[in-house]
Amino acid sequence: MENKKLKKWENRLLFGAIAGGILLLYRTLLLIAGTNFNSITSFLNFAFVASLMILSMVKGTNKYRDDYFDGYISYKTSFTHGFFINLITGVLANIPEWVYTSFFGGKKVLLETAYNTMYEIYGSNFTDLYFPFFEKMYQPIPMLFFTIIGACLTALLLAVIVAAFTRREKFI
Repeated sequence: MENKKLKKWENRLLFGAIAGGILLLYRTLLLIAGTNFNSITSFLNFAFVASLMILSMVKGTNKYRDDYFDGYISYKTSFTHGFFINLITGVLANIPEWVYTSFFGGKKVLLETAYNTMYEIYGSNFTDLYFPFFEKMYQPIPMLFFTIIGACLTALLLAVIVAAFTRREKFI
């Protein structure tokens, strides 16, 4: 059986959609289960999500590198490819939280948690002054905007790191 060579965007979409789909299912199950995170489960959750994102970037970039560049790829190409794989993954993975908070009452739960946390840390003066800003942030459009910005920043950070390990340049 011959391996099919995926074009650049086909490769990005495939590996981003696979990891994003897994994370979408995982986060939907967490929301349905009503999981509360303590320090250990938060770390395990972070480790699972980060390792899946890094794995999809490495596998996708390596496949693209091996298919089109005879095993050699520049840092720039590796970075760009990994960035878009991770961006697709990040946007897909954050859909359940956005839908839950925007349309199914999760906003109230998030705001109560944010208020209580702010009150414990900063006291009533700070919380009463700045909490209206947080309420405006948890509207559907700003929430979508911050989701995309967060996915871009995560993709940027991970792509910088992963590109250093997936690049192989020809030396003359």
